Formats: sequence, C-alpha cells, structure tokens
Amino acid sequence: MGTAIYATVTPFSIVENEHWLKFFKAMRPSYVPPSRFTISNKLLDEKHQQITLHVKKKINDAYVYGVQVDGWSNIRYFHFFCINLYIP
Repeated sequence: MGTAIYATVTPFSIVENEHWLKFFKAMRPSYVPPSRFTISNKLLDEKHQQITLHVKKKINDAYVYGVQVDGWSNIRYFHFFCINLYIP
C-alpha cells in the first residue's frame, strides 16, 4: 500500500479517510491498513532504502553515463541547481 501512496503522491491521510476505510473493509474485511505514522516513517524508510540500493546498483553496473546540469533562480532570487545522471 505504501508504494501505491508514494507513487501517486497521495496524502498519507488516505489511510484515515472513512470512505477508503469502508472500501478496504468491503474488499477484505480482515485487512487493517497501516497507520499514517507507519506509512510516513517505517514503510517510507524501507522504500527509500530499496530505491537507494537499486539506483546504486544501476550506477555501478552502467558502462556509460549522461549528465545534465541546469541552474535557475525564481522570482525571489532563490537559486536552484539541478544535476541529473542518465544511464542506459
């Protein structure tokens, strides 16, 4: 469930929404969704670790890289700098 929430940028409060709770109960009465705290801490940390390991492996296994660098500032003159690494 955490992956679906993170991938769709759904607010963590979905697990406390009465309509979703009714939906989960109708689909599987014994299912108890994780709490907002669990989704925003334990499950998120685990997913972050999984993705970090996956990305590091992809980078280590790549034989060529592409790098894109961009910088800009917003209307308040806050400066942003972005570096993207592309691998085949």
